[in-house]
Amino acid sequence: MKLDLSAGKRAGLAVRAFLKIDVTYLSYLHLSIGPHGIRFQKQTKKDGPMKSSSSVKKFFSLLHEPGASSLLLMVVIADFLFVALHLLLFKTTLLSNPLLNIEMDKGYAELFQYLKYLWIILLLSSVCLKEKAVCYVPWVVLFAYFLLDDALGLHESAGYQIGTFLSFTPPFGLRPDDIGEFLVSVSAGLIILPLIVVAYLRSTRAFRKFSHDLILLVMVLVFFGVAVDMVHMALHDHATIAFYLGVLEDGGEMLSLSLILWYAFLVLMRTQKARVYLSDLISMPFSTRASAHVSA
Repeated sequence: MKLDLSAGKRAGLAVRAFLKIDVTYLSYLHLSIGPHGIRFQKQTKKDGPMKSSSSVKKFFSLLHEPGASSLLLMVVIADFLFVALHLLLFKTTLLSNPLLNIEMDKGYAELFQYLKYLWIILLLSSVCLKEKAVCYVPWVVLFAYFLLDDALGLHESAGYQIGTFLSFTPPFGLRPDDIGEFLVSVSAGLIILPLIVVAYLRSTRAFRKFSHDLILLVMVLVFFGVAVDMVHMALHDHATIAFYLGVLEDGGEMLSLSLILWYAFLVLMRTQKARVYLSDLISMPFSTRASAHVSA
């Protein structure tokens, strides 16, 4: 049943243009799942009241795939275990193995991150073959860069070289190396991002919604890997604060990469009829807003 959105058309135009989702309120909508994701249908009086919480619960239940959920549980437990061992290493005398340091290059936690990146690359490559669509290749390239950057320290080494040419003192306690590393990361993004944009513009609606989801997840990863890292470096003289910022940075990267791994496996395993997207959740307003809309 097609929705009459004339009253909220102007307000929802920007959101619909980006997500291609008809935005309305859950308190008088039925949630249905089609081959391209979530579709909303207007609820009539004979349908009876519908609680927004039940729609949200249904949404998350459709994100559950036994294999993907089991994988997520295992890698998240491993992430928390690495963080716990890191804290025991520095805050107690029970452990002394430096490889348990989650900030250490080639430590156990970082090697586990490499393994996650490799799994993501293989899973997205499998999705590319399954869907017979080359539009997934730029995302494979992005995570291949992330793997090489982490394993070889590309942005650190190149950032150091750039930092030696900087003739000014960076603000906020940052080092020239930090500015150089940031510039290297931005440059890599300017190379890979156009590939993703071209694939996005020439692809199907399903791939675009998939890209919305990966963009959200990668933004979380970048937040911990870049934003928190910059704050960490700026406060490196404050030992206690710097220590816990380091835990937040590396622990956040580990958990966000685990979510990306889960999502890549979910995309590979789910069927055409069971496709829902994380970005669809953006179209779900809070129940208080729904109630206010209905009462108005």
